[in-house]
Amino acid sequence: MEKIKILKRAIRIAVSAGTSVIVRQLIENNVEAERTIDQITVAIASVAIGGAVGNYAGNYTDAFIDETVKFVQEFKNRNKTTTED
Repeated sequence: MEKIKILKRAIRIAVSAGTSVIVRQLIENNVEAERTIDQITVAIASVAIGGAVGNYAGNYTDAFIDETVKFVQEFKNRNKTTTED
C-alpha cells in the first residue's frame, strides 16, 4: 500500500499544479486589471481559486485511484477463489 500512497501523492501534486496553472491562465486571459490594486487582488484571488480547484481535483484523483485499486484487488481475489475451486 505504500506504493499506492506514493503514486497518489505524485499524481495529486501534478494535478494540483496543472490545475492551478490552468486557472491562473484563464483568469489572466479574461480579466482586465488595469490599476495596480486590481492586478494585486486578481493575482491573490487567482492563487486562492487555483489552490481550491487544485485541491478538489486532487481529492477526485485520490478517490479514482482508490476505486481502481479496490476493483483490481476484488478482481484478483475473485480469480484466486475461481482457480482454487
